[in-house]
Amino acid sequence: YDILVTNPPYSSNHKERCLDFAVNQLKRNGRPFFLLMPNYVSTKEYWRKITQNIQVVFIAPSTSHPYEYNHPEGTGHEKSPFESVWFCGVSGNEDMKALKDAFIKFHS
Repeated sequence: YDILVTNPPYSSNHKERCLDFAVNQLKRNGRPFFLLMPNYVSTKEYWRKITQNIQVVFIAPSTSHPYEYNHPEGTGHEKSPFESVWFCGVSGNEDMKALKDAFIKFHS
């Protein structure tokens, strides 16, 4: 594959394992990743350790285009107890302004 796009399971240590795999693929092979995960992942110690020395871009829903989904039944919550964010790992060779401009143009 050339790029990894996934929404990994949030239970157990799946988030950490998926992040570790994605970052290793970026470092070794230059393969970017886009992981849809809870926003709190960026506050975890494993996040800081795994993402050292890489460029990460966060894509969060806008107020005009909120991220909406049906929360699974049987969880005891009407809505998710956290917000999800796209964690995007890029090689660092990309022109970040051009990347941001292209994203904004696409979603305008």
